[in-house]
Amino acid sequence: MAGEREARRYIVIEAVSPELDCGRYAVKREVGDSLEVQADIFKEGHDAIAAAIRYRMEGETEWQEQRMHFLENDRWSGTIALDRNARYEYTVVAWTDDFGSWRAELRKKAEAGQNVNSELLEGSGIVESAVSRASGGDQKQLRSELRRLTGKGGMDSQVAVALGEELLEVMERHSARADLTQYERVLPLQVDRVRARFAAWYEIFPRSMSDDPQRHGSFRDVIDKLDYVREMGFDVLYFPPIHPIGKAHRKGKNNSLTAEAGEPGSPYAI
Repeated sequence: MAGEREARRYIVIEAVSPELDCGRYAVKREVGDSLEVQADIFKEGHDAIAAAIRYRMEGETEWQEQRMHFLENDRWSGTIALDRNARYEYTVVAWTDDFGSWRAELRKKAEAGQNVNSELLEGSGIVESAVSRASGGDQKQLRSELRRLTGKGGMDSQVAVALGEELLEVMERHSARADLTQYERVLPLQVDRVRARFAAWYEIFPRSMSDDPQRHGSFRDVIDKLDYVREMGFDVLYFPPIHPIGKAHRKGKNNSLTAEAGEPGSPYAI
């Protein structure tokens, strides 16, 4: 029976995008961009579903969450802001939204003019259970909403509280999530600096940067040339391979396969 109950509560999360080769490669964005994540999410029955994007920087232990919203059919969408030049990871989670299911049913019956006292009693139990999961200001707000929901203002007043945005917002942060389901993969995301999208590269040979024809240049000489390179509009300094050039099989001038005496050869060793 327990297995049957689990099967009935099973939530499917699939067709997540963006996702590159089943997460083998990182999705790429730049600092200041946002990442829209979509997924097909569904389960059997008529209960409402809630979903969220979970994301964090690599190395962190705590997940952050951004709620997703329903689009159409089984498609859900959410967006996260990216403000750090870092490696992230993200996934999608979903769960049965007990409060949302109750709220939708209450709205239908109230709009049809039915007596909803029993539904209000059921809803007060859902809110009361959320009080124990909350803390601080949220717990205080939930207790206040619960008093209004069970107060003596009459059924219409209680329905207004139940369907109010104030209660919905705080309940979304403290839903039960008894059947929380996570997408089968955690996906990589690389957030680069803006200049990763475009840049002008300047190749420079350190040994050629000396102002003294009697010695090879050094990295210190390169530092002295940085302002000159920047003034030309370049963003990136690109070095050739830096290693000793052997004596044998050197290339000569103009790509000659035979180097003459005194020719320095090529650092590319090709």
